[in-house]
Amino acid sequence: MTSESNHAEQIVISSADQAWALLRSALDGDELPERIALVFDGWPRFHMKFSGRDWHGTVPTRVMAPLLDVQRDLYRAYANVCYGDSNLRRLRDEDRELLELVVKVNEGSSDYEAPLHEQLTELARKAIEKMDSRSLVITILGIAVVVGGVEIGKAWIAERQEAKKVEQTIELSKQETERLKVFSEAVKQQPVLGETREDFEASQNRLLKSVKPGDEVVTKGVALHGDQVAEITQGERARAEDIDISGTFRVLANDASKGAGFRIKVSRIEDGMTFSAEVPLELDADAKRLIQKAEWSKGAVLVRLDISASSLRGGVMNAVVTGASAVPEGRDR
Repeated sequence: MTSESNHAEQIVISSADQAWALLRSALDGDELPERIALVFDGWPRFHMKFSGRDWHGTVPTRVMAPLLDVQRDLYRAYANVCYGDSNLRRLRDEDRELLELVVKVNEGSSDYEAPLHEQLTELARKAIEKMDSRSLVITILGIAVVVGGVEIGKAWIAERQEAKKVEQTIELSKQETERLKVFSEAVKQQPVLGETREDFEASQNRLLKSVKPGDEVVTKGVALHGDQVAEITQGERARAEDIDISGTFRVLANDASKGAGFRIKVSRIEDGMTFSAEVPLELDADAKRLIQKAEWSKGAVLVRLDISASSLRGGVMNAVVTGASAVPEGRDR
């Protein structure tokens, strides 16, 4: 460990063994420095290898969208840690640039590799501002073992094989089984890790769906033929879509218990759409005053809101107010 200028103790993580050991230590309550800067060096990496007729140093179009989903999942994990929810509209251009994956395709087959250490180091750097050292270690290392480790992905394959009662199954080692127990403890303390795991498992499922009969894939250290892949893949779960919502709203309630910023319950006049939204601390002061005036009026004053949100199965989630303006007189009903 070395001390950085911001007085955070630097811990370098260069292998899965180091990551799991520190994660276990944090969960056990071992003493940690007051401020920690996690630096990832050469680990973790995203890796998936395909072979078959269409896989000779090429990128078939059917795999492009699933690869983009891997990038999207990393964005979602970052947004959850840095902005408190998985709405990708919270990300700034500089965030997306820092997190951009560069996937290398090796010759002879389609061997996809993408280093993730710079992205995880940046995520850890941002988390210093948001979390205490124990929460930071559990959250960031939990994300790292999901996106770059083998245990979580291998366990998903084994679970799918068991559910489908396939003849040839893989077995987890004693060490892998113990590490999965460690991760389950981490999820209890940092529930965001459960969402991260679900996202990356869904992306792994979609990547495997790009495998055809006669192909072979190696993922998370497990080699699978096309017919084996077909046995374990499942229907894709619904994914949230980022949406913009605007209109004239009545502010029904205000919850200031969040600390930074506050949450409001709103109902759109034109269609009665009702949901809760965060009013972030960084929103313009005049906009916040308009929202508070509308809430204090108990529905007598309306306000025009611009809101960024996610939609899943018709519901509104992760809503964030991005702008507010007064409703002209005579147009408030």
